[in-house]
Amino acid sequence: MTRRILGRNVLFSAGLLLLAAFVSTLCLPGPARAERAGIGWEESIAAKKGKAKTIADLAAYYDSSSCATCHKEAHAQWQNTSHSASIVGTGRTADVFWAFVQEGLMKWNHSGVKAIADVRVEHLMECAKCHLPQLADAEDGVAREIVSVLAERQGAADRKDAAAAEKATMKLKSLNIGCLICHNRNAVMHKWADGYPKDGEIYGGKEGTHPGPGFTVLKKSPIMGESILCGQCHGLGPNLEMANPTQCTTLYGSYIYAYRSQGGKESCQDCHMRRNKVGHETRALYDPKLIQSALDVKTVTHGFFWRDNRQYVPRVIVDLTILNKAGHAIPDSVSSNHRLLLSVTAKKADGTQVFSQEKVYMQVPQYLGRGNKMGRAAYEKTGVVEDSSLLPGEAVHEKFDFTLEPDEAAAGKNRKLFSELEVYVTIRQLNPDDAQNSAGHTLYQTSRTVTIEER
Repeated sequence: MTRRILGRNVLFSAGLLLLAAFVSTLCLPGPARAERAGIGWEESIAAKKGKAKTIADLAAYYDSSSCATCHKEAHAQWQNTSHSASIVGTGRTADVFWAFVQEGLMKWNHSGVKAIADVRVEHLMECAKCHLPQLADAEDGVAREIVSVLAERQGAADRKDAAAAEKATMKLKSLNIGCLICHNRNAVMHKWADGYPKDGEIYGGKEGTHPGPGFTVLKKSPIMGESILCGQCHGLGPNLEMANPTQCTTLYGSYIYAYRSQGGKESCQDCHMRRNKVGHETRALYDPKLIQSALDVKTVTHGFFWRDNRQYVPRVIVDLTILNKAGHAIPDSVSSNHRLLLSVTAKKADGTQVFSQEKVYMQVPQYLGRGNKMGRAAYEKTGVVEDSSLLPGEAVHEKFDFTLEPDEAAAGKNRKLFSELEVYVTIRQLNPDDAQNSAGHTLYQTSRTVTIEER
């Protein structure tokens, strides 16, 4: 009897050990099939290298510096874009990242963030979804390291320590939207239909071999020439899949709903790479010449004598038509301060200003998708309160109408009503990222002398 019980105990203990061993295998870093639904993720860069533990690791996983060996021109073009410094931008992007942590995460009651030590990858993906999508392939410690470097950069700037600020900035710049993001990680969108992008493969417009170290296979990406490649980041609007939705750019949304829906055929790559022959420099809102080429402006100005009760007074009318020839709204909602400003001014011959009026074209983002407050940076913006941006293919007509006191000029025995003035029409692009030009870039300017003389 004792033996039988002992035997049962041995069998039971052995069973427990086998069960424990089985359960423990579930906890070990296993094949990628457990990490992502579908087939093939285990062949991706992220699966093969494992979660990045530091900024240096993550930078190395997607390092594109070797691409410059064969693709010198394209690499040089890329270095002139915000893609090459996607966390830093012109400096303002890094400022907004840090503001998101301080003014957003640390002040929201339910974010779980009271200090840098509380920050997780999921928190930063609110911005990193576009500015650093590969952050999803890192451990939470990398998110905390990024925030620490942002804090160092801000602290150095406050102390006016240029060297320390530059050191922090360069560390942030090591993380970017480089070649391997567009030509590998994000080159395939429909992963269950087309497969996951594989480590060792470069995705472009054709199949073949690739001489680059570590990436010896050239595969055709089904979306490399399609606008949806850019649309992954250049936005439909609010990122509603996020735990705390954000809204930055809405370009792709206006492209498909206001341009393609009206018969537009060109892609992002057609306008931003091929037609202007800048290739991977992909000029956009930071290139006033590109915006200028997208706007067709016509102005007609005339004056006449208007009878106001018993008195004739000079009256001036400025008719303006603005046609947006781009494939998306101008401006989009990248920044709450990014806008077009139309101004009409009239001055007499002696320089006296007699009329001035402005009109703003922009999307006014809604604060957290509620009420009538305007949101500022992306982490506050969800929805739209008002939208006066110029839609693609739509001609906007503006009319400025004003009267003024007449000048009187002697003419023999009679007195003649007479007025002469200069009318100026200007459209400027205001860009908060351009600290060197706070007045904005002039996209259109014309003036006309209007003489109103009694006949």
